[in-house]
Amino acid sequence: MKQLKLLSGLLLVILCCSFLPADWVWMENKQAGFKVLFPRQAKVVGDSIATPAGLMPRNGLVYEVGKFKDDNEVYSLLYIDYPDTFIHSDYKDALIDEFLKTEVKNSLAAQKATRLSDIKINYKTYAGRRVKMSTNGDKYIQYMQLYLVNSRLYIQEVTCPTANDNNASIDKFLKSFTLL
Repeated sequence: MKQLKLLSGLLLVILCCSFLPADWVWMENKQAGFKVLFPRQAKVVGDSIATPAGLMPRNGLVYEVGKFKDDNEVYSLLYIDYPDTFIHSDYKDALIDEFLKTEVKNSLAAQKATRLSDIKINYKTYAGRRVKMSTNGDKYIQYMQLYLVNSRLYIQEVTCPTANDNNASIDKFLKSFTLL
């Protein structure tokens, strides 16, 4: 009888644990030189995007929440490799700042978004920006962080319903970005 209770208790614990959210997963791309935490396994993606330097390949990782419970809808880390002659983190601060402002402006226009905040940030010695915007008729909030590392632009984004703004997972994802 004691063993049956112990077995029943163990099965109950296992069953309950299976409904807990999964631990976050480190996604690493050694070739692209980064790692970042995602709530679950992200998909590797790639496409091309029109930029001020012309049509450029854009690669990265995207996790769309879909049927899983989460405060956010989409997490992504994308990167674009620009020609060294177009932009580089060794260029003058004014040129880098103008480049990042243009990237933000283009992103806002492409998504028909409204800028809510836009601040300068850094990752180590690399310049960046953190932008908060409202999209889809103010139904969604999107956070975007950009970092220029050498001639590579990293773009980290999280999108959530407006009601879920400022949730802990936003910062957990955005703060997890690490260069290798």
